[in-house]
Amino acid sequence: MSTLSIDLKSVNLHWLQAQANASGKRDLSRTLNEILDQLRASNAQEIQSVRGTIELPESDSDLTTAANEVRSLFDRSVDRTASLLASSD
Repeated sequence: MSTLSIDLKSVNLHWLQAQANASGKRDLSRTLNEILDQLRASNAQEIQSVRGTIELPESDSDLTTAANEVRSLFDRSVDRTASLLASSD
């Protein structure tokens, strides 16, 4: 199994917790995996690839601007986390 961190809306988290409690498992990861397995099994036209689903702008075909933006978002996230951790001490 792999580890993944996701952000859920509060209402979705509460729903997922209720699903876990109702199943008697009380394990959010297992419950989410089961829901996703059921969804994938019921989806006859499951997407296998995202190839060809996006168009890159000619002005940034090497994705330099996009890479810089993602790097900036990551740096802000790390700074925010570090600030929260420092303030909790």
